[in-house]
Amino acid sequence: MSHKLTIAAEFDRGALVEVTYTGTLEISGEDHAYYVPDRALRDAGMQKINETETSDAYRDSDTGFDWDAVEDLVSPIDIVELAEQETLNRSDGDVGRGGKRGPYWSSRGADEELTVPGGVVKFADPDAEDGKTKRDPIERGLLWGTLKDRVLVEARQAELQYQNDVRQSSVRTVRLPIAIFNTGTETIAAYLAAHDHYDRSIAHVTDTEEEEVQEILNRFVPDDYQ
Repeated sequence: MSHKLTIAAEFDRGALVEVTYTGTLEISGEDHAYYVPDRALRDAGMQKINETETSDAYRDSDTGFDWDAVEDLVSPIDIVELAEQETLNRSDGDVGRGGKRGPYWSSRGADEELTVPGGVVKFADPDAEDGKTKRDPIERGLLWGTLKDRVLVEARQAELQYQNDVRQSSVRTVRLPIAIFNTGTETIAAYLAAHDHYDRSIAHVTDTEEEEVQEILNRFVPDDYQ
């Protein structure tokens, strides 16, 4: 059995990579997706530069580093290949590993070692062995990518971060980020769905009918991504 990695959507701040498995036997629970933020490409690129001591080649005299060139050193596919080796099938949420290193084969042909950067979010298949997720992984990834593009944490103008504990908590105890809470019903619904909550729970929080939730989520994601 082999796997195929495909860019399912490209956002302003990242990309969604779909992972599908093929083989003579169909095994359920293997297809899933990852959101890879552009910042993860930058972090992984800097890891490579620091290890090879070639930083001068990527410096721009006016701005410090040429970040476009740094991000081009590693692709979203490269990072997902690494994450596939470093995470369990049932893993879900931000799978970035602080300082832990793993084997990595670059699509550019170099055998290296990298760390899975923070902010890389895995959306597991609900049918995964021992899995506990409920929603479609591509749907969740599209919602999260759209949220990352639209919502900034206003106090610092920082990017929205995925919170693993939000998925694992009861919707009644979830503390929504101010940037989400202040943006309205569609954004709240998208945030909770990206964190794998049921439609009925989302309807309770947003004071809408359960039957309306999917329509709200469909409106939130731009047509280009659906």
